[in-house]
Amino acid sequence: MMKYEDIKNELIKKEYKKAYVLYGDDEYLKESVYSALKNGIAKNAANKTEESRYDDNSSISDIISEVCTYSFTGSTKIIKCKNTGFFNSNEFNDDLQKLIGLDMIDAYVIFIEKNVDKKLISFKAYDKASLTYDISKGKQDDVFTFVKNKFIKEKKEISYDDINLFVQYSGLNLSFISMNIDKILLYMGDDKVVKSDTIKALCSGITDVKAYELFNHLCNKDLASALDVYNDLVMLKYALPFFLAVLYNGFFELYESKMHNLSASNDYRTRKIMENAKRFSKKDLKEIVSQLCEMDHDFKSGRIDQNSSMVIIFSKIVNCKSI
Repeated sequence: MMKYEDIKNELIKKEYKKAYVLYGDDEYLKESVYSALKNGIAKNAANKTEESRYDDNSSISDIISEVCTYSFTGSTKIIKCKNTGFFNSNEFNDDLQKLIGLDMIDAYVIFIEKNVDKKLISFKAYDKASLTYDISKGKQDDVFTFVKNKFIKEKKEISYDDINLFVQYSGLNLSFISMNIDKILLYMGDDKVVKSDTIKALCSGITDVKAYELFNHLCNKDLASALDVYNDLVMLKYALPFFLAVLYNGFFELYESKMHNLSASNDYRTRKIMENAKRFSKKDLKEIVSQLCEMDHDFKSGRIDQNSSMVIIFSKIVNCKSI
């Protein structure tokens, strides 16, 4: 079973396989890996590349036909198959195994799956062929060890407290972690000790990114993804006041845009606010903002528990109807 580090090393070596199964719970990192594969294949291809996309509404036979059909333009095909569900059912075992055996001269098939059944014959076949990659969020202890070993390998010293600080700023996403380690190493030069000031200066941004993701998932009425981001931030020791501030500031802006009847703007941020505001009624936005204020008061007076209150407010938000 291959991991993120394995495919990262293959990309560095410019080694490309004809089929991939990227699975796991780190959606950002899976998309990052796909983009890296796509760009690498394009640079390595003798001809131009063209991308085709398939999803849970697609047929496995259509994908096989796509692989077996030469491009009319002579281009190399990159076939992106996202959350098809093929690796969750015995129904597709034969076709998926057939796909491995096809002579894909000018085609690359990349499955990006959130859930897979590792007991399936098809998954085992892809795994045996070293085509499966577990792209999952790291566990905190594993991430600590990963960060420590990375710096040791580069002959740099870092204290336990500063590893903890690094993880707080970088999160558990290996893409952010690797990027931030590279930045620190470039900045340090010949220095031997990683300092907290360096971490604070170079690794900021994860909080803003995660807060932005959380708010957008709620606006898109995607409760499962919102809870995933929330749990990431809880592991990084963020408490209720942080979440209330993020939600209050965000939903108050949506409410204000409704109050002022904003309909057009040249500013991207303002357009994004208007887009999100369309998913809620003025009444619902007013109630959300009011409830967030009440939650802040109740939390400070010890009347509510963080996790249960967050699930309740998240559920209320995603169940609002747009008007």
